Amino acid sequence: MSVDGDPRSIPLLSSRRLVSGAGEFVANLEAPRCLHAVFARSDMAHARLVSFDFTNALAQEGVVAVLRLSDLEKSGIGRLPVGWVLPGQRASDNDVLARDKVRYVGEPVAVVLAETADAAEDAAPLVEVTYDRLPAVVDAEQALSPGAALLHEDWGDNVLARATVGRGDCDAAFKSAAVTVRDTFRLARTACAPLETCGALASYDPFRDEVTLVSSTQSPHHVRTDLAACLGRPEASIRVVARDVGGSFGAKDHALAEEAVVCLLAVAFGRPVRWSEERRDHLATTGHSREQILDVELAADTDGHIVGLRGRLLLDVGAYSGTHGMGTAVYTLTLLPGPYRIRNYELEAVGVMTNKAPTGAYRGYGAPEACFVIEGLVDRLAHRLSADPLEIRRRNLISPSEFPYSSAGGLTYDECDLARLLECAADGAAYEDHRKRRRPGEGVGIACCVLMGGFGPSELSLSAGMSYGGYDSASVRMDSDGKVLLFTGLPTQGQGLDTALAQICARALGIDAERDVKVVAGDTAVTPYSPVGPIASRGVAVGGSAVHRASERVAAILQLAAAEMLEAAPEDIEISGGRAAVRGVPDRSLSIASVARAVKQGRYQEKGVEPGLEAAATFEPPDLTYSFAVHMAKVRVDPGTRAVELIGYWAACDCGVLVNPKVVEGQIIGGIVQGLGGALTEALSYSSEGQLLTTTFVDYGLLSAAELPPIDVTLFETPTPLTPTGARGAGELGIIGPAAAVANAVADALGGAAFFSETPITPERVWQMARSRPSRSAQARTAALRPPADPPDGTRCR
Repeated sequence: MSVDGDPRSIPLLSSRRLVSGAGEFVANLEAPRCLHAVFARSDMAHARLVSFDFTNALAQEGVVAVLRLSDLEKSGIGRLPVGWVLPGQRASDNDVLARDKVRYVGEPVAVVLAETADAAEDAAPLVEVTYDRLPAVVDAEQALSPGAALLHEDWGDNVLARATVGRGDCDAAFKSAAVTVRDTFRLARTACAPLETCGALASYDPFRDEVTLVSSTQSPHHVRTDLAACLGRPEASIRVVARDVGGSFGAKDHALAEEAVVCLLAVAFGRPVRWSEERRDHLATTGHSREQILDVELAADTDGHIVGLRGRLLLDVGAYSGTHGMGTAVYTLTLLPGPYRIRNYELEAVGVMTNKAPTGAYRGYGAPEACFVIEGLVDRLAHRLSADPLEIRRRNLISPSEFPYSSAGGLTYDECDLARLLECAADGAAYEDHRKRRRPGEGVGIACCVLMGGFGPSELSLSAGMSYGGYDSASVRMDSDGKVLLFTGLPTQGQGLDTALAQICARALGIDAERDVKVVAGDTAVTPYSPVGPIASRGVAVGGSAVHRASERVAAILQLAAAEMLEAAPEDIEISGGRAAVRGVPDRSLSIASVARAVKQGRYQEKGVEPGLEAAATFEPPDLTYSFAVHMAKVRVDPGTRAVELIGYWAACDCGVLVNPKVVEGQIIGGIVQGLGGALTEALSYSSEGQLLTTTFVDYGLLSAAELPPIDVTLFETPTPLTPTGARGAGELGIIGPAAAVANAVADALGGAAFFSETPITPERVWQMARSRPSRSAQARTAALRPPADPPDGTRCR
């Protein structure tokens, strides 16, 4: 479908304000008498803390204080809780500063407080720490080896937790299989890298005993809950406000140690305290994710039908369990079977501690990792059977008649026509033409994707070890002029969530979203409770459903009043276009404003019409929602440099009923761009001693617009029965497929005899792969000389 001409594709409500420079970002907010906090950070990956000397730092002009953890603990600071704890997971609550030793480069060891940001920045490097260096482990496999240095000595090893997902009889499936393919996949550690880094401004009102934190967070209520636990204060004494936020992608979905520290300092010093994260600190410490090693084997029959899938996953957790623990690995476990009909499945995940920054959420949350593996194996299977990769997918995709489908990963997929998505993407990419008329050095790759979005319900999240529920709340209030205030706990980070919520509200109330609805979001003092905020592609699916319910309740009051005023039955009143009219009699109508005014004046109380025009609602989905996509990438490999050029990208997506198609298209394109970066250029690299080597955007390679191909997105709308609006998650659907699609495309460009199992796919790796693969003529000669043989029971591909 075309999104440009769709009347639902209205501009973002905040567009004009933001492009005119009127945004209210944390770093731009004025705060009289403000102190500035900068954190001194470890330059060692693993070492015991022996002693501190703050003399030189304190001697700097403008420095007010330099504090370590023991100083903060005297004022009552505790630890930040872990949001997701699996059964049997070892405790690793998070100190706000290093306690007895440091475990990664960039770990904060002290905080410098000064009158100006420059003074604090100048003093932080003068904090002198004496360390007793310890051996560093920077690789998950190394951390599991006998004799590896232990990050947490009392554990006895470096394992945070283990988890297994399985169904059916894998052993029997593999014994009877005609063909198996196996590989070890390594996904690079990457950074969320939002446009705006993290930041916080804390202040304290002693008369109210209230701490106010203005933060660049995406989850204000979640942050307040964790800060209350860390600071030992009642939640009601903490107010968290998220104004304009310049992106998050998961990096800002929880309370940060720095936020807890500035809140404590604001109370202790009686002055506002600001912290603004430098990009080098962000790359060193915030928003790391993706790093997994997966050894996975797939079994199939002679026709290419998948009969089994099994393997092992190592998650590089980093030095601490962070706020998500094993969360991304659990998502990978459950999503690895993808959209395929797989009945026998077993995968074990092991969370491994290393001397690197803690990992957490990043857009996609385990799904890109799962897609990279299963789609790579499907292409390897096609190669083993000398079959078309598209045809192998046709044979294995779940058919429409099988939905709702109980997957081997333990999930229940709602409705979708996956074959339609596959054919749409193939048509867009001219796949059949490519297969018939191959150009040297060009390749096309496919990736079929599943997004687990619409996070909830609470029973599911709590039983899985999470510390928060999966519902959301909203309240709607119409004034006597027909204008509406919509209150939600879900702030926007640039993705247009406020616009979509306003549209849902306006549609129910028959008013104009741009003109008549004002969204109030992200302030814990005035907005309804949102346990986790707009994470996990749940903003419209869950939060929008709460808005829909609240708006419907206000609409019902309008209908009752309009029925009295127009002398009609309530069920005959239609509300649309700013008017309440009798169905079938358009001349008998009133403006919404006149009806609202009558209600506010209490004119029809005796008729059962409540004098207020406001309602609150909560929505908790009965299950997770699932969105689906098929991605195709076309690439050209330079024969000299082996650089990969992106020629074109196509995505056919179904994320339920669309509230604003243009916004959804933008979200998917943005996710694709991030995914392409992860496929080709992005990697957080460490030395063998645990030193981060990618500390700036010179070293950490984000793709630029000049390197991007034309991206074509086609959107389908299959309503989900799980939400009243029919909407599913959408925000992460674009990022799931690119790494898999590009890897398969590059393999296709090299003739399909060499496969890529590691990201990013750099020219050096392409050169190595091209050099190691046999030529087409050599392959043909080998095949001609090879005697017939039974299919082997396994093969290992690169």
